[in-house]
Amino acid sequence: YDKSKMQALMLIISDPRPAWPKADFSTGLNDLLYGCFIRDEAERPTAEYLLDHPWVAPPTSELTGESERGSGGGGAGNLPF
Repeated sequence: YDKSKMQALMLIISDPRPAWPKADFSTGLNDLLYGCFIRDEAERPTAEYLLDHPWVAPPTSELTGESERGSGGGGAGNLPF
């Protein structure tokens, strides 16, 4: 990290979300983290919504199409932001 301690503190309170090395993660994980790191709770997806994200949600049964967790779905797809 190339920031001084004071610069880092200022970024924490002024940036809408923290930066992360997107190139190191899959598209699905980047999508999930993008949603988790939104600071404004009015804009951030709910925990329930994020738990249905395909990167976190359990696989669906090929026979019934239902989640193994029993939520009746296979995930929320890409987050809407």
